[in-house]
Amino acid sequence: LAQAEDRQLSSGKIWPLNVTPMAISATQIRDELSAGNPVNFLLPDSVIAVIEQLELYQSKKQ
Repeated sequence: LAQAEDRQLSSGKIWPLNVTPMAISATQIRDELSAGNPVNFLLPDSVIAVIEQLELYQSKKQ
């Protein structure tokens, strides 16, 4: 973090992060959810909770 603090800009701070890229699209996530498949390995629990609370991307067959 000390290195990141050295990269301050007048408008804010920049923190470079190492992340693992995932070969998945939003469309694929929506398709998985619509099919009733779990996506807990693709999305944070907090995002899944909002999707469930708002009943997003559910299968239209009921």
